[in-house]
Amino acid sequence: MSGKPQPAIIDVQAGLLDVSAALLDLGGVAPERRSVAFVMGECLLLVAYDEIDKCTTIAVGGPDAIPTAHWIAGELAGRGQNVREVLPGLGGD
Repeated sequence: MSGKPQPAIIDVQAGLLDVSAALLDLGGVAPERRSVAFVMGECLLLVAYDEIDKCTTIAVGGPDAIPTAHWIAGELAGRGQNVREVLPGLGGD
């Protein structure tokens, strides 16, 4: 690993509004409730909904993107949301 921050991706089988509301509930900050950009700690989160797969993707960037993504995924799963995938894994795979 080069020491550069790596982005992470979370795929959630849920609607954009449900995921956005959960991110706000988890402490994410956004300029407005319907925003697709959030700040959580030192990470920037961008969310997008795929109409074909019926899945919301959260892109996480920043110095702690990978552990933050895994924490968010665990919190979303704990709230009953179907987290399909988190990339990369905590071991960098």
